[in-house]
Amino acid sequence: MLDLIKQAAKDVAASGNPVEVFEAVVLTPPPGLSIRLKGNGNLVIPKELIVVAELLTKHKRKVKLSSTDITDEETLRGEGPHQHDLTSIVLDNSELEFLNELAAGERVMVIRFAGGQKYWICDRIVQY
Repeated sequence: MLDLIKQAAKDVAASGNPVEVFEAVVLTPPPGLSIRLKGNGNLVIPKELIVVAELLTKHKRKVKLSSTDITDEETLRGEGPHQHDLTSIVLDNSELEFLNELAAGERVMVIRFAGGQKYWICDRIVQY
């Protein structure tokens, strides 16, 4: 394993094109994703050369949700305050859908892989 890591590092150094980080703007949202790199002649990158971190996509995950504090009084249909006998709830093996796809105009952080043939959108850029 160590030899593979060493070889990968040598390959990057030999390529003369090390990994670089860029700011970009999403021009076209998925599925026809394209981005424009800033500071590099405003280069437009097409979807064929882009890899996107899962957190920036619409995706589903299996989750277990639980709560042990269900004690609030509620009013339903004007029937007045009442208590439920529930004190906890567990949703085991449930599915949660994340609707976090990139949108046109968003600023993103892009890492160009050595060789310049793939670009990884690793996160959104937010300014406070």
